[in-house]
Amino acid sequence: MDRSVYVLSEHEVFMREFIALYKQHPVLWQQKHPQYRNRSERTEAYEVLVKKCQQYYPEADEDFVRMKIDSMRSTFRKERRKVLNSKENSKNPEDVYKPSLWYYELLLFTAGEEAENESNTNSGTEKDEMSTVCNNPEDGNLVKIPFWSREHSALLISFYKNYPSLYSTSHPQYRNKRKRNEAVKKITDKLMAVTGKYFHSEDRRKSRRKNSSSEESDDDLEIKKESDSSLSSESAQLEEKQSVVDDDIYDTIAKNVAHKLRDMTKEQRTIAEKIVKDVMYHGQMENLTVHSRLSLDGS
Repeated sequence: MDRSVYVLSEHEVFMREFIALYKQHPVLWQQKHPQYRNRSERTEAYEVLVKKCQQYYPEADEDFVRMKIDSMRSTFRKERRKVLNSKENSKNPEDVYKPSLWYYELLLFTAGEEAENESNTNSGTEKDEMSTVCNNPEDGNLVKIPFWSREHSALLISFYKNYPSLYSTSHPQYRNKRKRNEAVKKITDKLMAVTGKYFHSEDRRKSRRKNSSSEESDDDLEIKKESDSSLSSESAQLEEKQSVVDDDIYDTIAKNVAHKLRDMTKEQRTIAEKIVKDVMYHGQMENLTVHSRLSLDGS
């Protein structure tokens, strides 16, 4: 087999086509574009990218495209910083860091450059690029809070509901930080198992980094912070929605029954629980009427 011939995988073909199409719509990445803040123009551009993605991923939607762009550009920026720092600190051109990201040169246009102009960069270019990222009215949010597909949001909601200690103020473990952290970790583990994505859930505290010169560690820290923001944002929204449901009339009745059960002896509580279950069963079977009564033996 001729090793000089390299056959592109389907994923690489998709990525090349996607990046080329993304480049053709500067309204999504060029901050100085006259229509950069025109939501209608940007939406139309996203629709073009959605159609391209659907050729390879039929379930793709705008959220999918935004997430793809965010992931792609985050990885590019990580490599970009390594290149620029290497150029600044290397005495010989041969020692300059060579990007390992295969589509690195394809994305140089997002930094205001093309591949042949890479040798003319300086530290100011990195500042300009980072400024562009932070000031982007929509893509800036993508950096801080990665977009999920609707399927991922549904997964998070389903997992989150199983841990009331995170959202129900009446839950006995609501103020137990250790239990709450354990619940968050279980949710993130489940999300990672299903989606294959990394979610960071550790309790972070401000501290000085001993090895601030480690470029890769700093980049990993940034990505973890983004994941924290994403999970916190989703959790806050769910907490707000769930609080409306927590205080309905049925929860109030249940709390009242629970309070009375606690005052009973163990034997009476066991009997009462069985009777309540029987009543609930007949209610679900629609056997109850206005004439239904509880009949005690000997009465």
